[in-house]
Amino acid sequence: MQLFAPVLFSDHWWLYVLDVTENELFVIDSKNIVTPGNERTAVNRFANNILDQMLRWAGASSMFKKGTHSLLSKYINIPGQPNEHDCGVYVMKWMELIDLTPKLEEFRKDIVAKIMLSETNAWRVETIRKGNGMRNTRPAPVL
Repeated sequence: MQLFAPVLFSDHWWLYVLDVTENELFVIDSKNIVTPGNERTAVNRFANNILDQMLRWAGASSMFKKGTHSLLSKYINIPGQPNEHDCGVYVMKWMELIDLTPKLEEFRKDIVAKIMLSETNAWRVETIRKGNGMRNTRPAPVL
């Protein structure tokens, strides 16, 4: 069983995947951060604690070994994103590839709709305008 935790920090999305049966925490990051700095290490430690609390609230035992307070986050080497703004798309795609449950599909659709229709989306109105302008109301001459 896997537990997913998408994270947005400093305008960048990445994904934690906790393998509950093996007590392993994986990081899927499209910027391919293999050796995290101090700030990212602190965020990883915080995520460890939140995931552990979620497990205990659900009635499972702690994922930490006695005397430890964190799991070693293992970074998975994945293809990197070609720009600075596709990280959210990468996170959703990796979630889809790892877990195909209907609940996850609904989550992905809900997130995309919220992003596209959000009042804070600077490109929302422009995207809708361009989309309407691309509609072909007359059949092409070849038809």
